[in-house]
Amino acid sequence: MAALLRGLVKVIPCPFSNSATVKRHCSFWIGVQDRCMYSHTFYFGDQKPFTTGCTAVVEVKIFGRSLGKDDVLLDICVAQRLLRDIMARYDHQNLDLLDEFQLPRRNTTVEVMAKAIHGHFVDGLQQHHQESRRAGREGLEHLSRIEVLIKESDVAFAGFAEQ
Repeated sequence: MAALLRGLVKVIPCPFSNSATVKRHCSFWIGVQDRCMYSHTFYFGDQKPFTTGCTAVVEVKIFGRSLGKDDVLLDICVAQRLLRDIMARYDHQNLDLLDEFQLPRRNTTVEVMAKAIHGHFVDGLQQHHQESRRAGREGLEHLSRIEVLIKESDVAFAGFAEQ
C-alpha cells in the first residue's frame, strides 16, 4: 500500500479539530466481509504440534482522505471481488501445504493470516489502479489505509493494517 500511495496521499486536516497543537485527520472508509474455512498445524516451542481448523470471518476496511470524482472511495464491487478471490485461495485448504507459508515455515496464526490477506488485497488494488490508469480512468491515489480484521470467534480476533 505504501508503494502505491507514496507521494500521492494528501493529508487534509479535519475541520472539527479543537486544538491548534493537535491535528485530527478525517477519513472516508468502506468495508467488505467474507469468510473461509481452513485447517493448519501449530508448532509452539517444544510442545507437540496440533492440527486445528478455523472458520475465519474476514473484514477489510479501505480508507481515503477524499472521494473520487464520482463521490466514491472505491467501487464496493471491486473490493468484494478482491476479497472473494483471496478467500477462494484459502477456503477448504490445509494451509500447511501452501507454498506461501513455507521457507521459512510459518505458524498460520490469525495475525499471520491477516498480514497475508492484506498483502494479497493490496496487490489486487495495485493491479486495479494500473488497469484503471491505462484505460484513462481515475486511479486510487486517494486511498490512504487498508485494515484487515479476522474474527476466529465472536470473542477473539486479530488484524493487520498499513498506511
